[in-house]
Amino acid sequence: SSRPRAGARRRPSPSWRAGAAASIDDLRAQGFASMPQLNGASVSVPGAVAGWSDLLEQATSGIIPFSGGTLRISLTPAMTVVDVDGYLPPLELAIAAAQAIAAAIICYDLSGSIVVDFPSLANKEQRLATAKAFDDAMNRQFGQQLAMRWERTAINGFGLMQCVRQRIFPSLCETLQSDPNGAKARALLRQIGRVHPPVPRE
Repeated sequence: SSRPRAGARRRPSPSWRAGAAASIDDLRAQGFASMPQLNGASVSVPGAVAGWSDLLEQATSGIIPFSGGTLRISLTPAMTVVDVDGYLPPLELAIAAAQAIAAAIICYDLSGSIVVDFPSLANKEQRLATAKAFDDAMNRQFGQQLAMRWERTAINGFGLMQCVRQRIFPSLCETLQSDPNGAKARALLRQIGRVHPPVPRE
């Protein structure tokens, strides 16, 4: 049988469930107090995930822009490393990056050991503020039921933080970067699929 075994986790589909089938009770049962911004439940039309091609390009390159800066994701055999660059003041950049990293974790299904290199912050209060921004964003993305499936260390004086998530599947970055030729071929097929056929001449 092609059906998943009982209790098995299903990998999220880009088509997901139609928005018309969404239920407030279901969302509340998942721990959401409001409509999540980055979740299949907020997709109104199956298969119409805006920016899907951009997301795949970012997963392939590891370069993810956000308001005020850029995340650079590097894969190693032992861990995923996220470097933060940008032009905002350090605290503003760190908080914006913390929110962007939480979004990237769910978008690209980053898991295992994830080490983040934040900009150097002036004091412990700023490091705590950045950590809180990350925690809030993670809990907002995952909901209460999944909130306990990740852990993190404190941000040290060098700006380093480690986050650990249960690893079930390779991340989207790993999947695409491990087979770049296949990823390029599939990207071309998606581009071809978006081309309208010529109008037949009478």
